[in-house]
Amino acid sequence: MKFLILSLEFLSACTKTPAPETVLEEFVKSTEVKNVKANSFQLLAKSCVDKKCSLTYSVSYETNVENKTSFSSEVQKIAQMVLVEDKWLISEVNNVKTFHESLEPINPLE
Repeated sequence: MKFLILSLEFLSACTKTPAPETVLEEFVKSTEVKNVKANSFQLLAKSCVDKKCSLTYSVSYETNVENKTSFSSEVQKIAQMVLVEDKWLISEVNNVKTFHESLEPINPLE
């Protein structure tokens, strides 16, 4: 099984293992894509058993073209996380639903 290891600075500074939702939110907010900005992160559901957690969350994004917002997107996902050596690792992420809204007319020729 492959894991995405979160190498965030605050993990090494913590004396206590952070909650999985904190780790997931920091990861989502730190992920950068050209012209795309994560606006909000909302935890919708959390279910943990032993060292495994399933987190359902929603992230909204804005896509900027020429310093102007042209698209907004909202993505709902489920992340499976596992506690390994006092660090929460993301083992799997699945999309539940995605909603895109264009704030300007779309020109398919561009």
